[in-house]
Amino acid sequence: MFHSLIKEYHFHTYNIGIIPLPSLSDEILNLLTIEEKKWVNSFHLPKRKQEILGEIALKNHFFSSKDKIVHTNDGTPFISKSKKQISISHSHEYVIMAIADFPIGIDLEKISTKVVRINTKFINEEEFERFDSSDAKTATQIWTIKEAIYKAARQKGIDFRSDINIKVLGELSLAEVRIKNQWFTIEIHTFVIDDYVISVNTKDFVQKPNENI
Repeated sequence: MFHSLIKEYHFHTYNIGIIPLPSLSDEILNLLTIEEKKWVNSFHLPKRKQEILGEIALKNHFFSSKDKIVHTNDGTPFISKSKKQISISHSHEYVIMAIADFPIGIDLEKISTKVVRINTKFINEEEFERFDSSDAKTATQIWTIKEAIYKAARQKGIDFRSDINIKVLGELSLAEVRIKNQWFTIEIHTFVIDDYVISVNTKDFVQKPNENI
């Protein structure tokens, strides 16, 4: 039932699946295992239940229905009994999942002027000089890039302004990231579906030489 709702995007180093929030109808809920039903029903808000249902649908599409989505102590999702790495994001009426052989982060965000209003919280001075952060699409892209990087890094405490510096912004963007006092570079792919910006790292972090601080 879910397969017809899922759109797949295949890239050289990773795959992506996106699904609209599924309905909470009995017909759909009856397709779940007892454990999955408990997971969905552990949340109170209907939208959050739909998001979890979307995650389950994407997991079953790309992996075995017997596999489970579990989380590390820092909240990073992974698939039980699989060596593949995943990342998940939700925004308004969509759920998205990225799958790769390396630590991957993905973020999905609807283009909005709200991001422009709070841009000083995540854009640093160098980036203000480089990019037109007053443009809603540009500001949303910067936000999704930093969110994707944060998820891929899997390290708490990374500051969006001081620890992530976007050097090149485009369909393929380049950023420098500080993780545990060491600087790395990372490439991010960004594309737009409808009014949503999607950003995802195309490969693992590359450590920069002689950058210890």
